[in-house]
Amino acid sequence: MERQSLLVLSLLRLAVVAVSALCLLLSLAPAGLAPAALPMPDLVTLVLLGWMIRRPEAVPLPLLLAVSLGAELLRGAPLGIGTLCLLAAAELMDRLRGWLGRNGFLAEWLLAALIVTAMSLMQCLALWISFGPLPPAMAVLSYTALTAALYPAVLFIQRLVLPLHAPPLVEVGF
Repeated sequence: MERQSLLVLSLLRLAVVAVSALCLLLSLAPAGLAPAALPMPDLVTLVLLGWMIRRPEAVPLPLLLAVSLGAELLRGAPLGIGTLCLLAAAELMDRLRGWLGRNGFLAEWLLAALIVTAMSLMQCLALWISFGPLPPAMAVLSYTALTAALYPAVLFIQRLVLPLHAPPLVEVGF
């Protein structure tokens, strides 16, 4: 039985990496010759957030670090800011696991939206501190809103093929 559960856990971790890689390729693929009207949402972050909330055992910290840093490196995003936010989010979700399980999907979506917003603000802050060129405010706002709005769709598509169930009902020990 223990061997079977280890195999399932390994397959879940492989699924996280595979889905994240697929989303990264999708976001890096050229969509056309004209510049996009809307910035591409951060699908990798949405995949990681969904797994961190619903199946946290499938996303250990080394895997989270590798996938997140790899995505930032390939996208040219400020290196480490998004990863740091995801690490903080993983700890926050660990503490809020029971609350998320009791309050349903809207609470989960709100938490994901708040994390995406915090990540965008932290990246802008890092660019401001390092005297880097800041992106236009409307671009950041539309990127954040689009990324947060796509969370249910990304979760739904993953649930069609992978065992991504609702957050467990566990008591929170503050």
